Amino acid sequence: MDLRENDTMRSELLYRSIADRLKLQIDQGVLRPGDRMPSLRSLQHREQCSLSTVLEAYHLLEQDGWIEARPQSGHFVLARSSPTVRLVSEVSIDGRISQILKDLGDPRMISFGAAVPSDSFLPLAQISRSLARQNRAEDSHRYEDPRGNPALRRFLAVLHSSRKRVYDEDDVVITNGCSEALFVSLMTLAQRNSDTVLVESPAYFGIYQIIELFGLRAIEIHSSPSTGVSPEDFARAVQMHRPRAAILIPNFSNPTGALMPANAKRDIAAIARAEGVAIIEDDIYGDIFYEGDERPPALLAGGDASGVLCGSVSKIISPGLRIGWAISKEFGGRIGATKRILNLSTNRLAQAATLDFMRRRSYEIHLKRLRTTLAGLSARYRQELVKAFPHAEISRPGGGYAIWVKTESDTQQLSALSREHSISIAPGFLFDASGEHRRCFRMNCGLEWTPRTRTAVETLGRLYREMDP
Repeated sequence: MDLRENDTMRSELLYRSIADRLKLQIDQGVLRPGDRMPSLRSLQHREQCSLSTVLEAYHLLEQDGWIEARPQSGHFVLARSSPTVRLVSEVSIDGRISQILKDLGDPRMISFGAAVPSDSFLPLAQISRSLARQNRAEDSHRYEDPRGNPALRRFLAVLHSSRKRVYDEDDVVITNGCSEALFVSLMTLAQRNSDTVLVESPAYFGIYQIIELFGLRAIEIHSSPSTGVSPEDFARAVQMHRPRAAILIPNFSNPTGALMPANAKRDIAAIARAEGVAIIEDDIYGDIFYEGDERPPALLAGGDASGVLCGSVSKIISPGLRIGWAISKEFGGRIGATKRILNLSTNRLAQAATLDFMRRRSYEIHLKRLRTTLAGLSARYRQELVKAFPHAEISRPGGGYAIWVKTESDTQQLSALSREHSISIAPGFLFDASGEHRRCFRMNCGLEWTPRTRTAVETLGRLYREMDP
């Protein structure tokens, strides 16, 4: 690469960086619709760059529909239909979640903050028997194939195949939980410190951790607590920002419990295919549906979009097994190579035990019982939350473990106060990078309903009412 090419690349990075900062000011309301943008000369002086660089930044903003040029008057901010798309140039969330994870291991705490079930709802005795059976094998102590147990991969390929998308063993990579599946998928598809990815808002905080680690830019799209991301917002975000990938949780999103309608899944898949955006689909809660007999289809099941389907047994069998997967017809080979570099293999015994249990009839019996139990618990928790927070907006999930509560105050203070009473919640600021959901919190409805948990919910309501306005 010669010096002129280097200069061109530096110039492009600079004007795009300037444009991104101005977009953020518009999204945050610093610059409002109708406001006059800084003059070309003043912005040149502020950014310490050439006039041509400023002109390129403004031209990019005009193309994307953020501003308009008026003859003899300058550039002005355009009104936008809704604040549903936000670009976050720098994500910084990693340090916020350590206390939530620490509380999870403290038996004195009532852990409403982590989306995990009570042990009594999991098939721990059956898994122990499966582990004991598989531990008798002579090769149980050896390394497994870096891509995972071949028989488990075949089982998962069949389990997640649909009429329009048929997977085989080579499309499946076994990972250490769903978080690693998301990690290796994004590591494979995005370039560090340069690419932009689309993410729901609010979204699982582990996704933001990965984005932060890779130095990526996040496009936050509003996700409705009932229906998730809309195709209209998805299309607008893709056209405005041209992301490399989109990370979505269409089935019972964490933290809201939203279920994306089937027609919205089809529309988003079609948009992604047309625009060349890869979908990384977190489907960890797909098996935990409260109504009906059929699992809601994955967004990728329609066969239109290219991407990766990520999942795990952590929410339905045992979080301690650390068995997850990334399944992709288009990227499976590359993801397998990434996984091999990251760590040589996933625990051989845990994979064998997982397969042993999932093949048995007791697995389906367990899933049906778990769904029934969680449906009742979700309704009970929501009923009590309505009493404790009468003026709050409380989601009505159709599956998963999470209930999303939107209050009238910053819930970081409520989180701190509740810890003094041995109650842990997940405040809303954990679930985005822009601070949009500071008045919300996520509630885990996967804990047994006991006098202690009932008192804890009542205590949360009391503490909230006593907070400083």
